[in-house]
Amino acid sequence: MSLVTEREGVPYLTVLSGVMLQGRDGRASLSRGDEEEARLTLYIPFTVDARTPAGGASLYLPPREWLGAEDRADYWTLIPEGEGGGRCSFFAEGLLPAPCTLAEARRNRENVWTVAAVSRKDYGSPALRHWEVTTRVAHYWKNG
Repeated sequence: MSLVTEREGVPYLTVLSGVMLQGRDGRASLSRGDEEEARLTLYIPFTVDARTPAGGASLYLPPREWLGAEDRADYWTLIPEGEGGGRCSFFAEGLLPAPCTLAEARRNRENVWTVAAVSRKDYGSPALRHWEVTTRVAHYWKNG
């Protein structure tokens, strides 16, 4: 899974291994005729194997620390829509090219989702601890 967070026009890509994506894909028609976007949940264990595009280890930083960091290349974060001064994190199945902005990912990929909310599940055994990442506008269809 590719995770990207942009800061000052620069996209920071992290490759996450050992995560689980779960939920509905596509659009559903509701009884009143409206359409509802897919809602997906990405489960990221605290022990996730996170890598930079060069293959080095990437460490998690909370959003405020990540936004304030001088060097973000070896770190990743999760910024929901509406937080982080207009910036948000997004993810895609497979490997995105580095660097890749949200606009570029939307143009070139079918499965790209923005982060709507992040819930930290820090209880239970270490093997159960994880971030639960949900999407509001979940699925972007490839143009053309």
